Order: sequence, then structure tokens, then C-alpha cells
Amino acid sequence: ATSGTNEALLIGGFSGSGKSSLVDSVLPYVSVAGGFVISKKFCQSTNDSSLTLVIESFNELVNLLIEECTKEELESVASDLLSSLGMSFLAVLQNVLPAIELIFADASPETLASLQTQQRATGPALTSHSVQFLLERFVCAISSSERPVLLHYDDIQWCSPQCLKLIADVLSADENGSHGFFLICSYRDNEIVQSLLDGFTESLGRFSMPIHRIQLHGISYEPFQNMVSELMSMLPRHIKSLTMALYEKTKGNPFFTFRFIESLVDKKLLTHDKGAKRWTWTDLEDQEVTENVVHILKEKMRKLDSETQEILRIAAAFDGLTESLINRLGLRCIKLKMTVDEGILRRAKSGDYFFNHDKFREASITGDEIAFRHSLGMRLLRLSPNPDSDPLLLGITDCIDADTNGGLLNSDSSDILLISNLNKIAGEKAAKNSDFCRATGYLQTALSLLPRDHWDAQYNFSIELHLLLAQCALASSNLDLAKKSLRQIISRGRELNDTLDAHFKLILMTNLVRGKQGMALSSCMEILGKLEEHVDSSGDSVAMVVSIRHKLNSRSDAELFNFKQLGASDTNSKRRLQFLSQACLISAMGVDPKTNLHVLARSVEISLSEGYSQDTPFAFAAFGLVLCGRGKQLEEGKRLLRIAMKLYRERFNDPSQLSIVFLVYYGFFAFIVLPLQTCAEKLREASIMSLGFGDVTMAISLSQQLVQKSFHAGMILSALASEIERHIRRAVKFKDDANGNYGRYLLKTVSVLRGGESSYHLSEAKPENDMLRMIDMYHQFIQSFWLGHYQRCHYLISKSVPWLQANDALSDLQKLQEIMMKFYLSIACCSLLRTINSKPKKNEYNKAIAAAKMMLSQLAPECAHNYENKRKLLQAEIHSCDKKDEAARQAYRIAIMSAKSSNFIHEEGLAFELAGKHCRRANDKRQAREYLSQAIMCYQKWGCKVKVDALTNELSDLDYLGEIN
Repeated sequence: ATSGTNEALLIGGFSGSGKSSLVDSVLPYVSVAGGFVISKKFCQSTNDSSLTLVIESFNELVNLLIEECTKEELESVASDLLSSLGMSFLAVLQNVLPAIELIFADASPETLASLQTQQRATGPALTSHSVQFLLERFVCAISSSERPVLLHYDDIQWCSPQCLKLIADVLSADENGSHGFFLICSYRDNEIVQSLLDGFTESLGRFSMPIHRIQLHGISYEPFQNMVSELMSMLPRHIKSLTMALYEKTKGNPFFTFRFIESLVDKKLLTHDKGAKRWTWTDLEDQEVTENVVHILKEKMRKLDSETQEILRIAAAFDGLTESLINRLGLRCIKLKMTVDEGILRRAKSGDYFFNHDKFREASITGDEIAFRHSLGMRLLRLSPNPDSDPLLLGITDCIDADTNGGLLNSDSSDILLISNLNKIAGEKAAKNSDFCRATGYLQTALSLLPRDHWDAQYNFSIELHLLLAQCALASSNLDLAKKSLRQIISRGRELNDTLDAHFKLILMTNLVRGKQGMALSSCMEILGKLEEHVDSSGDSVAMVVSIRHKLNSRSDAELFNFKQLGASDTNSKRRLQFLSQACLISAMGVDPKTNLHVLARSVEISLSEGYSQDTPFAFAAFGLVLCGRGKQLEEGKRLLRIAMKLYRERFNDPSQLSIVFLVYYGFFAFIVLPLQTCAEKLREASIMSLGFGDVTMAISLSQQLVQKSFHAGMILSALASEIERHIRRAVKFKDDANGNYGRYLLKTVSVLRGGESSYHLSEAKPENDMLRMIDMYHQFIQSFWLGHYQRCHYLISKSVPWLQANDALSDLQKLQEIMMKFYLSIACCSLLRTINSKPKKNEYNKAIAAAKMMLSQLAPECAHNYENKRKLLQAEIHSCDKKDEAARQAYRIAIMSAKSSNFIHEEGLAFELAGKHCRRANDKRQAREYLSQAIMCYQKWGCKVKVDALTNELSDLDYLGEIN
């Protein structure tokens, strides 16, 4: 780990074989290396809460960082977290790891205020996927070879499969880039399910994480004999019969051997003769001696007084004794000390007590354990000052739920309702701790305890309970249970308002199912109708747009920004905006373009007349995008988009809306006014936030826009290929075919430019819908351009123009592709003009060049960073075609410098290439060689092998001609 890699060690062996002792032996070396040690133990009774324990381990790591790091080191950690994750993401991470806030205790007042503001903002609920992603990002940000971390999880045979996968994914995922972690997992090889272990190792090794294994067996006879000899202080030959008997009974297990010897002493079967200064023993072969270590320990514990036995039973029920548990039950210190003196419990620095070995815990369980735990839980519940904030809440609930049938038979209805509410509170707390499976279990128990008439007698409680259950079931990917709970609310709800949250979630889930978008939209329209918002897509949307434009233009920026916000009494308006936004998102995916414009216009209209809600920034941004696609209304659209972003950032700042607002703004508009690199970074931030909230569908859509912007920004192709592959893997995992196919097309283009084959193959069948046909044509065009097949570029464009004109909606959504295609086509047409004499063809080429020139002259003033180099390069090519040598050279030089300042390495290479070819035509071979050499260097940095090879050959031809001359 100190060398900067992550490694895993798996230690298998039976109980008592020395696994923990082996791990303990390496811990001092971690401190010497300046590292941290986190050790957690899974228990058989806590399988459902294993995720809570894993999250606790990472939260404990935060506390260790705070305790052990100097002020300067902590400031460095805080800076790394802030730069890697961003303020918004840190606020989300704090929901999972509350201790994160302490790292920023000495941060600037501005940073603290921003973090607190983000933390107060209400975001969507987390999911199991989001928790995994949050921990991955955290590990990536804090990992360092200078701060190695040893993570030890003991008894993983009691850990849930989902939790083991989480551990593996967090530490081995290729996209988090963590380093400096040494994971040690120990397990009882005779008790672990082999498929559980195989799945864990497969997940760990997915990205070539080194995995080492140690298998511990019983001590062989000779060292066992030496161990007994030293323990008895007698020569081996004098205790041969005893050693052989012990070895036969214990099979060389050290822990069993020590406990066995203790039991023999207690039974007077092994005695010490003080006079002879030696041990004597009865012939063990003739004795009825158990071979079960738990039975031996139970015999020992039966000799303890009843109060001490009661303490051990309580400790077994709670997997130890916390200070608050000790104080609440009034457990006596003298009795606790007795358990320590007997070697059964050990006292930690925190004041808590833990069993020295699992077998002690097993031996402490006596009699009717289920009834005892239930009785103990009820006793603690009655002693609890406030169950909502009780640190023992989950433990108490587990104890009570151990016997929700038999223990409740003699309980009255008020007790049953009390326990049901307790389970609801426990479910809420487990969900807050991101342990959604455990939360689901509590909520199902709460539901099962309600009376049959609970929809009448406990109506509001039933609504709350079903909503919580649906949320936790959805978070843990139990979709059937989530849908069942939501439909219960819809069918049993007395009023529409009581069912709207359930309707909204169910429509959202329906929309995620392939081929069900139409059904989702219909459901949305039905709810809007019930809210008295009747959507008529056949109506005159144009008139609505004109009316809205008039209202927008009649108000100043300040008036639009400061317009009133809907209050608590404006429920109907808020709900209409909520479902209109949902309808807009569903219909935007090509389900119903006419409905899309209508519901979008209504969202803006309601906001402008009745007031703003958290859905208004998205409505304004989407409507601004529509105006931008209408030529003469570009300025109006840009204004509204800027106001939308200002509203989001300064008035609403709702994390649940960040992804969709950023997708609209940075995905479909901002490349006109902001550097492409900035757009890509903002899209990455939003994608991370979406994954942090578990909104994988939105994260994939943002990721698609991210890789597109990164490609046109000239991202190094090898790094871009890795980014695209991650995008495809996520799309495949969550069955997002549309975005997965987009990634495959782009990856194929990148692979062609790199001179290799894509690892993800496309179907050879023709694209099945308009969107795929457009993407297919676009990537054929891009590949043809960079391969120098300019005639094919023109052919592809001429073939697609009629189709694009018939699909305005798709064209608007792919504006950046349209800009890039027009620019590259104009460069191709300049080259083609030099090779043909046909007047009709020349007119076609000149028309394409003129269109691109006009487009770039409009775009460059808006964002010189993105478009000035393109404008100058096209101008240089036009001068070159017109035989204006000096003007062309000057324009080429400016284009080169502009591309370099914008960090567009690919277009810098293109400018050098075209300048070199111009000089070659002008017979300036020395300058041509220099420019072409620079172009090769740029293309090498970009990773474009096909261009490097082509220009290397051209440069060789140039040198050859020079030698002939």
C-alpha cells in the first residue's frame, strides 16, 4: 500500500485458528509507515446491518484523519476533497459520512457557509448505487501512498453479499483511482458459503487488484507439543500422553486447546502438585469430555452468579455493551470487571465492552433467547427518554423484533402500535445511515404490525409508512415491492393530494422501463387533468410561445429574477408545475414532440403568472433552449437561459434539480458562450451529483454530453476512450440502449482515429430510429473528415440535409454536432475546390463555405475561445483558394495561436497541417516541412495515429522531392 497500489489479503481458517492474532501482528508496522488502521467485525446476528458497519468504518477513517493529521495535513486533505469533489458533492457525501464536516472546521468562513448552505438544501433520497459511488469518490479523494490505510473486516462469512460487493467495488473500481489501501478480510472457511467468497474475489479482481491468500489450519503435532510443554512448564516427554489426548480432542486449535485445559482444571481432571512442582492428570481417554468448545464455555459460565450471567446475555443480544447501555440498565462495575477478569469480555478505550471471542458470545446465549431479547428490548424502550434520538434505537428494535409474534400475543393494541411506530423510526434512521435493506426490513415489520383496518384507523400513518417503504425498496433495487407500496397508496388514498407523491414516483419508475414511456406520459397527463391542467397538444402552441415571449420581453432581468415564489398555500400550482416538468422530460425523448412544447410553455406561463417553484429554473432553461433554436429569437433564448441559471444558483439551489438544469444549460446551450472544457467539467460535476443521488438514468445522459463535449474539445484520445468505455459499461448495466449506442458510435470513431478496433461492436443492421440514423451519419462524417475523405464528407451531408430539415427537434438537440459538421464541411469543400472544374459543384462547395463563414462570424464574438480559431482557419483556407498567399499565411498563424490558447490540440494540428499543405502548394518546402512536423507532433499528443501516419508519409514524399530537385 505504501508503494501506491491497493492490495487485498484473504485469511481463511476455522474459529480459533489464529486469524485475528495474525492480523494483530502486522498492525504496529502500519503505524510505523504513518498509516491508519480500521478494524470491524461482522456478527452472525447483524447480517442485515452489515452495510451500516461498513459505512461506520469509512466514517471512522475520517475521524482518524482528524485525530492523527497535523493542521497543515488536514488543510491539504480538505483542499483535495474540495478540488476533487466540489462543494455540492461534499454536501451529499456528508449525508453518508457525517464526520466529513469536521475536516473543514478550520476552513474559511466562505467555505463553511457554502457547505452549510448546500447541506441544508433538500435533495433526492440516496440509493444503494449512490452510496457506492459516494464512497468511491471519497476513497479516491483521500487515498495516498503517504497515508496508507489498513482496512480489516473480520468474519465476513456473516456479511451480506451486497455489502461485500460494495467493499470490492469501492476499493477496486477503475474510475476512482484509489491507492494506498490494504484490505484484509478474514473468514471461517468451514462456515462461509463458497459462492459468497467467489463473488467477492471476482469483484475484487475485476480491475486486476492483487489478491493474496493465507489458509490457517490447526497447529501440527510438533509445534503443538512445544506449545503445551511451555504452557505446563514440563518437558515434552513428560506430558506426551496429555499432549496426544489434547491434540486428538482439539485438532491443534489453539483457542479450543486453552479453553479445554481450563475446563480440565475446573473439573479437577488436571491438577498441579505443588510439592512435586508438576501437573498430573487423569487418563482423558476414559473420560466423558466434550469436543465442543461452546459447551465447555457454557459449563464455565454456569458457575458465574446470576447477575453476571444476565450481563453476558445482554452483551450477547447487543454484540457488546456500550456505555449508554450500561448506564441505562444500571449494570454494576464490579460485575463487569469480573467478566474481564474471567477473560470473557475486554474493555475498550471508549469504555465499551466486547467479547474476546465469538465463542464466548455463543456460550452466553442460554434458555429462550428470543423471549429474553424481546423482553430486554421492551424494558429498554420504556426506559428510553426519546426513541427518536436514542443511540440504542436500532439495537432495541432488533431485540423487540426478535419475537414480534409470540412476544406480542399478550400485548395490548397500544403496545403493538408503539412497536410499529418504533420500527418506522428505526427504518427512517437506517435509511438516513444509507442502510436501505435494513430500513426496508424495519418498515415491513412496522406494516405487518398494523391492524387490518389500518387504512381507516391509522390513515396518515399508513400513507407515510407506504411512502417510506417504497422509497427504501426503490433505493435497494426492490422495484416490485416499491411499485406494490405505491399502488396501495393510490388505491387506498382518500383524496388526490394524498396520492400525488405516489403517482409521481410510480410514473418515474414506469418511464425507466423500456417501451413504457408512452404509458408514463399518459399517466402524467391524467394526473394533470385531475389537477385541472388540461393539456391539449393539438392546440395552438405558437400563440402560447408568442404570448410568453411578450411577457418575458416586458420584464427586466431584475423583475424576472425577483418575481414572487409560490408559498405553502399554493399547493395546486406547485403540483401542476411538478407534473408538467415530468411530462416535459418524458415527451422530450421523442415520445410526443407536440406535447413537449405545450407542457413546457405551460410551465413557463404558470411560473410567470402565479409564481416560481423549484421546477421553474428547468422550465426557463428548456424554453430558452427552444428560443435559441429559432434563429431570430437567439438573444431572447440566451437571456432566459442565463436567468434560469441565476435562479437555480441564487434562489433555489435545489440539488434534485441540478442535473436536469445543467444538462439543458451545459449540454445543449453553453458551448455557444462558454469554453467547451468548462461545459465538460460542469457536465461531469452534474453526472457525479446524479450518481451521488442514485439517479443513474440522468447520470448516463449527462455522461453522453460529457464525452461529446470532451471529444470536440480535443481531449487526449486514450483518456477519452476510457471515459467512453465507462459510459458504455454504465449504460449496459442499467439497460440504457440509446445512450449506450451513442457511446459505441463515438468509441468507434475514436478507435478509427487511434488506428485500432473498438472493444464495443455495433450492430451491422441499419439504425432503427431517426436519432440513431443521425448519430450514424454524423460519425461516418467525422471519421471521413479526419481520414481525409473529403468527397465522402460532402456526399454524407447532401444525403442527410433533407432528412435533418424534416426533423427540426432532433437538429435542435444536436446543435454542437451541426456546428462542427458545417465547419469541417467548409474545410473539406475548400480542399475540393482545388481539384474540380465543374461549375455546379463549385457553386455547391462555395455555398457550404459561405454558410460556415457566416455561422462562425456569428459564433466567434459570443465565444472566441471555441470559435475564433475555426473562423480564422476557414478564412485562411479561403485566402489559399483565392491564391492570396500572404493573407493566407497570416490567417494560418492566427488560427494556430488561437487553437493553442484554447488548448484545442486537435485543431492546432489541423491548422498546422493545412498551413503546411498551403506552403507546399506555394513551393515553400522548408516552411511546409516545419508546419507538417508541428502538425505531426500535435496529432501525436492527441493520439491520432491515422493522421500521424498520413502526414509522416506526406513529409517523406516532400523530402524525397526535395532530394530530386
